[in-house]
Amino acid sequence: SMVGELVVDDGHIAFKDTDNVKVQILNAMGIINGKSSTEFAPNDLLTREEAATIVFRMIDAVHPDWAAHQLYYEFTDSKDISDWAMDSIQTICNMGIMEGVGNNKFAPKDIYTTEQAIATIVRETRCRQMGQSYFCRQIKRKYARR
Repeated sequence: SMVGELVVDDGHIAFKDTDNVKVQILNAMGIINGKSSTEFAPNDLLTREEAATIVFRMIDAVHPDWAAHQLYYEFTDSKDISDWAMDSIQTICNMGIMEGVGNNKFAPKDIYTTEQAIATIVRETRCRQMGQSYFCRQIKRKYARR
C-alpha cells in the first residue's frame, strides 16, 4: 500500500499489538523495532537507551552525512548498556544531542522522561540549525579542557 510517497509492504510488519501506520513506516525504514518480531508494545515507556537508539536512527536516516567524533564515553554504568544500543548511545552523545544524567552515568535502563525528550529535541534542532560542525567544535572545546 502507499502511505504518502512511501510504498509500505503490508506483509513487512507483523506486530499484533498495533495497526498504527506510522509505526509501520518507521519500522520499514529501520528506525524502530518492536520488543519482538510480533510485539511493538505501544503503551510501554521508553528507556534512555531505546530513546538514544531511535533518535540516532532517525538522524541517520535524514542526515546520513552527519558523523560524530570518535570520542568514547566511558560512563560508570557502561556495563549496563545493551550491546544493541552502545553504538547509538556513543554517537548521539558525541553529537551532543543526548547526555548522561550526572555523576558520569548514562542510566540506560531508566525511563526517558518528558524533560529529557524536550532537551533532546532542542539539541537536535539546534544541531540542524547551526550545522553539525557546531557540536563538533563544542565537543572539542569540552574535551580539550580535560
